[in-house]
Amino acid sequence: MLLKRKTFLTFLLFFINQTAQAQLLITPTRVVLDERQRSAKVILINPTNQVRTYRIEWEEKVAKSTGGYQALANNELNNSNFNLASPMLRISPRQVTLQPNEKQSVRLMFRRPKDLPDAEYRSHLAFKPLPIEKKPNNQTNSSMKINVEPLLAFTIPVIARQGQVEASVDINQLSVIKNKAQNSAQVLLTINKAGKYSTTGNMLVYWQPNPNAEEQIVAQVHGYNIYPDQSQYQLSLDWLDFNAANGRLRVEYTGKKEFNGKVFINKTFDLASNLIIK
Repeated sequence: MLLKRKTFLTFLLFFINQTAQAQLLITPTRVVLDERQRSAKVILINPTNQVRTYRIEWEEKVAKSTGGYQALANNELNNSNFNLASPMLRISPRQVTLQPNEKQSVRLMFRRPKDLPDAEYRSHLAFKPLPIEKKPNNQTNSSMKINVEPLLAFTIPVIARQGQVEASVDINQLSVIKNKAQNSAQVLLTINKAGKYSTTGNMLVYWQPNPNAEEQIVAQVHGYNIYPDQSQYQLSLDWLDFNAANGRLRVEYTGKKEFNGKVFINKTFDLASNLIIK
């Protein structure tokens, strides 16, 4: 019974996620503004066959050490530990209505105050769908149909930077967790973060079975952001079809976007001494 319930919940979450992705397309999904780049455009596309209206507003969130975000409580908004970008940013328009397959741009303006301290400031731009008015259903109770259409908000981080960008990240620990009952394993990375500014890039894990063999990518995540919100992060990556016991692991974190070409992490580990079998 418990397995059936978990299977249903997994299917429901997958359905909601797929439906949400199909409701609105956003590009880019991360915006960076600074002293030279003081404006940007976010393009919205409605890929559905229905008219959609979205209200655009700010949300304030903090990055969690295990991934994802947590909304800031009202009493935390004035905390000096959180550098909010929204007071310095202007949005136009504040609401959009998109016809099927129509696209529209939302403009962002960075109004930098005088004597702004060097730091990175961040807020999250939220696109909140308004309910769709539907015609009354004349079906009888015996033929009643339930329509599930989750109205989920979409958010993207908007970053405003002041000063020379310097960021440092390093791997403190690596573990490979293998469950005997499964064919896959988990690569667990403990990442140390220093500095006032975030990074974005691709985290790749390579495995080299022996010194004469070629490296192969066994786990990866693209567009991984590391924010200054926390000093340490935990990242879990799937290693599918795991059949290793020895060899060398190399973890590489290379920058994307404004950090394109920069190698933040390039570190090697012995697999056998970091392998945990449960």
